[in-house]
Amino acid sequence: KATPEQHAEAEQVLTLAMMLDPADWQLQSVYAESIQKNAPDRALLIRQRLLQSAPTSSNAVLLANMAMRMAQSEPDAAKKTGLIGLAGKAYQQAMEIDPDNETIQQAFADYLRITQQQEKALELLKDDQNLLWKFYLRGGQFEQAEAILKDLLQKKADDPLLLQGLILASEGGGKREQVKEYLDMLAKLEQTKDGELWVLQKYVDHGFSAEAEKKLASFKDRYPDEKTALLVEAWTAMGYGRLDEALSLTNRYLETEADNAGAWRLRGRLHRLMNQPQKAIDDLQRSKNLMDNPAIRMELANVYSETQQVTAAIGELASGLDDPEAPMQIRSMLETLYQKNNRAADLDKFYQATFQKYPQSIFWRYRAGMYYLGQKDYTRAHELLSTAWKMACEQDQRSIDVANGYLECLYSSQQYDKAFSFASEMIDTPAATLAYAFMGQIQTLQGQKDKAIDSFKKAMDKAQANENLQEMVLQKMIPCLGEEAVAAWISSTLAADAKSLPALLLACRLEQLKGSYNKAIEYADRCLEVVGADSPAWFGYTLKKTNLLIMAYIKTADQDYLTQATGLFEKMLQRQPMNASLLNNLAYLLVDNNQKLETAVDYARKAHQLDPGNPVYLDTYAYAQCRTGQYEQAEQNLVRSLQLYEASRQPVPWDFYKHLGMAREGLNKPQQAVEAYQKAMDASAQIPEKEKQQIQNAIERLRQQ
Repeated sequence: KATPEQHAEAEQVLTLAMMLDPADWQLQSVYAESIQKNAPDRALLIRQRLLQSAPTSSNAVLLANMAMRMAQSEPDAAKKTGLIGLAGKAYQQAMEIDPDNETIQQAFADYLRITQQQEKALELLKDDQNLLWKFYLRGGQFEQAEAILKDLLQKKADDPLLLQGLILASEGGGKREQVKEYLDMLAKLEQTKDGELWVLQKYVDHGFSAEAEKKLASFKDRYPDEKTALLVEAWTAMGYGRLDEALSLTNRYLETEADNAGAWRLRGRLHRLMNQPQKAIDDLQRSKNLMDNPAIRMELANVYSETQQVTAAIGELASGLDDPEAPMQIRSMLETLYQKNNRAADLDKFYQATFQKYPQSIFWRYRAGMYYLGQKDYTRAHELLSTAWKMACEQDQRSIDVANGYLECLYSSQQYDKAFSFASEMIDTPAATLAYAFMGQIQTLQGQKDKAIDSFKKAMDKAQANENLQEMVLQKMIPCLGEEAVAAWISSTLAADAKSLPALLLACRLEQLKGSYNKAIEYADRCLEVVGADSPAWFGYTLKKTNLLIMAYIKTADQDYLTQATGLFEKMLQRQPMNASLLNNLAYLLVDNNQKLETAVDYARKAHQLDPGNPVYLDTYAYAQCRTGQYEQAEQNLVRSLQLYEASRQPVPWDFYKHLGMAREGLNKPQQAVEAYQKAMDASAQIPEKEKQQIQNAIERLRQQ
């Protein structure tokens, strides 16, 4: 990127050249682009005159593009409208001159989308699926782009452009595993050197370090002098948590390639992971100055947010929203920041802009509706949730979540007749359990207790042995009718059939809610007797019993509960020795209670090896390493885990930061340990009191050093 001095020098050269040859319209075109930033009105006037004197499609598109760029940053509403109108006329003129030009079609379609004329854009592109998926992708309509790309890929499975499109669509939609699937397919095809580097970068961007490392080794063998490989190697080292090595490689690369935006972005991320926020901000700002894109803005927003610079974080995300490359995550990040910091007015504008960008999105209307419902703004909640349900019906995407949101809104705003009528329409659908539960709630309020009992019984019957549905019914039934009514349904059902799994499971859950773990365990045993040891359902009920034993141990500190739980885990592992979730959970249980630590390390390592991209398993492995004094390896694995949490867009749990604090305390990094422990305290309000006290004690101990 040229310096201001270089820009000024180039402008002087162009001015002199135009004085020598004022009829050269190509020189004037270059000059107009060069002065747009400092003299936009003059640049636009030159563009208009060029189109008048040389009415080519190229000049028309260049004028339209310039007008749209100026409109984006124009604060005056009237002038902004005029610029958009000017752009539209210029695009239309370009289409009339060269109607079959794909570049012009794409530019005009984007203009129509931006100006809320989506139907006209779709009409323009309807006969060309290749243009249509690109249009959807640029507009952030990732599901629509993906659907077209999948169809095209069936006809041409070895087209790298289609696979790249699917990778970008999956990336934008937050589908990490799908990104890997398409990357693996693309990696098998013969590609150019730049194509291989693109694939490598995507592997490291999404935390697939093992795949990146293998492919990087092959790439370096074939292109030993390729400098970019050094940068990819640095990304890979970072992915493995080797921060010092990654920083050294990045600095080596920057010695000769100081204008590479990706290298400064990498160094910024490294400094962030090393807990040096100001250095991270400086590097990321330099990266943004070289090449502004949503990924860098999201990196900056993360650092600003972590250092409580909320306004700066919001500014970065808001500025990147309309970028064609912006993933859905940037919108979700901004929404979270607005909500967390009570920026209600900004959130209102955000939702309105989102509806304009995604006019057919059920997801965003449901999401916004639930937010307003939580704020008890029933008018807006009703408007959005009713629209979401209507759209779901029109698009044949009826969702129990949307139906539940709409019913909850009607119920909370005391529109009981309307809620009852809506619920009655769903009793023969998959949402029947939900419908009967709401009907029972409403009948209770209206003093129709017998009818309410009947409705809740029907809800229980519909729920069968589905724990999630049973839990939903319980949450509504107990406040309405009390535990006695639930117990009565259980008793009558078991009297008719002593082996009724739905009744036994509900009884187990009811005792668990009451804190009567021994009784809950007895019901879990009865469930196991009913299903039998050879049933596929045995595993799920055994896991339920195991969790109840752990709850009983936490409550009583009776070692016998822990021994039984450990024994059941080992029994399940005998049946499923490659079950990563089981291995991880058993490892965590042992580590958290200082039991069989070496065995726990083995279990945790195996879980991680079975699913290396899972941040939770890697976190558990690092926790086990902390307990066995392997602090350096633990810190590296926790840094890897943090990157995997972020790549998979999962919230980072509070105990991750506790483990990071333990690792850094063990490495005699007191300041960094305190900061990690403090993040654990700030990450959640749900930390158990005992854990909270332990973390606070650690912070005080370290501050006294």
